[in-house]
Amino acid sequence: MLRVAKFFGKPELRAGVLFGSSSLVSGLVAMVIGILIIGWISPSELGIWQSLSILQLYVPFLEMGIPNGLNRELPYLYGKGDTNKGVQYAQAAQSFMIAVAVLFFIATILVTIVLLSMRYDPKVIAGVCTVGLLVSVNAYQRYLTVTYRSAQSFISLSRLYLYQIGIQIFLLPAVWYERYYGLLAYSFLVPFGFTMLMHFSRPIKERPLFNLKLLKDLSVIGLPVFAMGYFRGVANSFNRIVLLMKGGTMAVGLFTPVNAIGTLITMLPGVLGNFFFPKMNYLLGATDEPKKLWPIIININLIILLFSLPFIFGVWFTTPILVGKYFAEYKSAIPAMQIFSLNFLFSGTLVSHNAIYTLKAYTLGYAFVGFELALRFICPYLAIHFLDGNLLTLSAYGVLLSNFLLFCLNFFFLRMAINK
Repeated sequence: MLRVAKFFGKPELRAGVLFGSSSLVSGLVAMVIGILIIGWISPSELGIWQSLSILQLYVPFLEMGIPNGLNRELPYLYGKGDTNKGVQYAQAAQSFMIAVAVLFFIATILVTIVLLSMRYDPKVIAGVCTVGLLVSVNAYQRYLTVTYRSAQSFISLSRLYLYQIGIQIFLLPAVWYERYYGLLAYSFLVPFGFTMLMHFSRPIKERPLFNLKLLKDLSVIGLPVFAMGYFRGVANSFNRIVLLMKGGTMAVGLFTPVNAIGTLITMLPGVLGNFFFPKMNYLLGATDEPKKLWPIIININLIILLFSLPFIFGVWFTTPILVGKYFAEYKSAIPAMQIFSLNFLFSGTLVSHNAIYTLKAYTLGYAFVGFELALRFICPYLAIHFLDGNLLTLSAYGVLLSNFLLFCLNFFFLRMAINK
């Protein structure tokens, strides 16, 4: 406990606490708004939007890992004191991401014209247009996000998250009044407004400058990181695939509140990852001593342990009451929700694993992803196939076992990478 208190006593980490708090509040507000929207929009219209939104998952492939590479190199170069080269990398990345954004904007216009000429359903056309514009905006936002890496810029970004909450609340009535089309407007204007705020407050204001050599460097560094992150995301869907195989769509539907617990669990590690990954890169650049990363890894897991205990306690004692009273059709998911909350204990893996990318220990990273792909499928499958009981509960046990094994494996790989 004293270790954590001393850790947070540092000024730059106080900035991290402010950033983390504002990020979590913004995420919770978005979650509450999402629940309200589900009650306002018909399932058929919501289905159109959710189906079209899947297209956004495939777009980052076209970014060639450039944002991921900048996310590693920028703080690393700052730590080495080579600020000029870091800015040059940022200028090159900015030119590329602006080009990607413009490309998607033009493609959106062309696709919309084609769909109009074919007289598609207006709701589908409006949805496609909104997704295309979102893809364009998000491409530039991904560049801006990785440039906020100093303590001062984290404080600035924290304020922007609070402004974003204001934008969300201000635009929410549009969804109520216009329903589906209001949802489309809301879904685009919130990230667009936030991106504009980020642009005007951006810490690196130099003009974009295309540089093919620097872009190649960023792509070589960023593509492995992107690929490993992508496959880790795929692995997280395996438990639902197993449920679909064994229990059909009804089992997957009943697992929805369990997935909601999973979303809450990943919220804090996501915030910590955004803060600590650049810190690890900066520290390595400043000291060139990989062993300096180990205290950060330990502290990350201690911080998550402190936050996980009250969360688990709350889920175990409030879920039976809330679900039983307000969502009776999901009563069978209560034990699975309680068990799934225990995964918070091992969620430090999501953050501390970033040290693998800081050290560019990509061989170990690939090996870890291979184990993750295997364990995410095998553990739920074996639990459901060989044990008797509620499918949802057995699946939750399988996911918990896989997270525990990956937690231990992550520490082993991190020690190997640091000592190497």
